[in-house]
Amino acid sequence: MRIILCIKPIRSDLIYANDQIKYEKYIINPYDLFALEKCLAFKKDNPGCTITCLSMGPLLSSEALTRALAMGADEAFLLNDPLFAGSDTIATTYTLTTAFAKIGAFDLVVCGKKAVDGETGQVVFSLAAGLDLRCISNIEELLQIEAHQIIARQRTGEWVRKIAFKYPALISFSDFRISQPSIPLPALKRAKKKGVAIWRAEDLDLGRSRCGLKGSKTELINVEYDSVKQNAASNVIEGTVDEKARMTLNLIYKRMAR
Repeated sequence: MRIILCIKPIRSDLIYANDQIKYEKYIINPYDLFALEKCLAFKKDNPGCTITCLSMGPLLSSEALTRALAMGADEAFLLNDPLFAGSDTIATTYTLTTAFAKIGAFDLVVCGKKAVDGETGQVVFSLAAGLDLRCISNIEELLQIEAHQIIARQRTGEWVRKIAFKYPALISFSDFRISQPSIPLPALKRAKKKGVAIWRAEDLDLGRSRCGLKGSKTELINVEYDSVKQNAASNVIEGTVDEKARMTLNLIYKRMAR
């Protein structure tokens, strides 16, 4: 089984303060990191499984893909070209689907729920439509391959259920992982030696008018910053990094719901 995992590299300073990861400018989006870990666990239980990572971003974002290779992914491709800059959901989907055609046959496309630097959560469904694949969201874990179908665990609200679906298909994992895993130096060296394949616009059979800003249908009119009054009372959040992130998000959602 060939899995293609879409990874969004994000700037490390959006997640970590100051020097927490001072040698990596780009890291794996937390939702995609969770998806990668679950795919690696699935690969361990299914020896014939391979994981290909696909990403679009600045040249330096290859750091994130190198980390994915060091964790156990088999190959990685980075779409990098000035032509791709400024892509919205539509232009991003078009460029990615063109890259899928170059990659070739696959059985499963995997995405994280959304990127923390954009928060639209639209690319997952747009990509499924562009590839003409059934889309199954809110996956928690891949369990097994059985009779040309995949068994997985899915969460919908408070409900958790076991589902089966035929492949090829596109799935998205709903959870995230903030803390970056510790990677042994030998694994990182092997990943750097293996390298990340860089694909430019000329490497893909695409229409240039459909990429980047030219192909984007979204127009940014204005950006406004809303001032927030600081309350005298403060909350101290204890726990691991992931637990703190979840509790912080819950507090934000509660405030937005008021």
